[in-house]
Amino acid sequence: MGPAKKVGPRLFVFGGCDPLSAGAAAALSRAMLRRACAGPRPPRLGLLVADGVESADLAGWTARARGSGLTLAIAGFEDVLAAAVAGDLELVHVPAGHTAHLLHRLAPWSASLRARWERGLVLSGQSGGGACFAFRLWSASRFGTPEWIDGLGFLPVALGAHFDQPMWATPELPVPGFDGDVLALDHHAVLDWTPARVACVAAQPGARAWRLRAGRQPTPLPARDLSRILAWCTRGRRALGRLVGRAL
Repeated sequence: MGPAKKVGPRLFVFGGCDPLSAGAAAALSRAMLRRACAGPRPPRLGLLVADGVESADLAGWTARARGSGLTLAIAGFEDVLAAAVAGDLELVHVPAGHTAHLLHRLAPWSASLRARWERGLVLSGQSGGGACFAFRLWSASRFGTPEWIDGLGFLPVALGAHFDQPMWATPELPVPGFDGDVLALDHHAVLDWTPARVACVAAQPGARAWRLRAGRQPTPLPARDLSRILAWCTRGRRALGRLVGRAL
């Protein structure tokens, strides 16, 4: 038996692309999430949905998760959080949604969820569903225009998503009341964060995570390119899981 997999906090933020959607790029993203999880196989996934779940959506998510080596154990809100805090899940994913509403409902659970995350629960989120875990996030205000709002503070950064889309491409700098790193993600970029390093994964060619500084041009973070793996898979050269394992 090999050494036990190291367990510690890890969080994935998808800039806008949906890892639970159909398609090969999303399947690669799910394989990446599966490999990040320690514990039982297949890892148990909780889908944190603040606004209810349609049965047709749930059926599609369940099938795609199973096809990627994950078990969609539970979907909802309080029930998912309770299962995560109890240690009954290895992965929690937060789809895109109304960020201010999501933050309001997450706030009472923040301390207990963070404690479980620091002991190995993998967190993942799409757009504002992932950026909400940052210290500050660039999000739509109640008037529909972007502004910096307070996040849950799991990640010691200010973070924006959809950086390659015009409405989101000009976050205010410097961030009011914050002097740490400011990062922004293109729609098809994924931030892979651990305490030891901040990495970018590109789900489509050219997608990047960017470091932003007032008065300077954005600086791209080095990116691992999932799109190259997708091209190899399309040509049938390797099995999907083995390719993801070697690349990540």
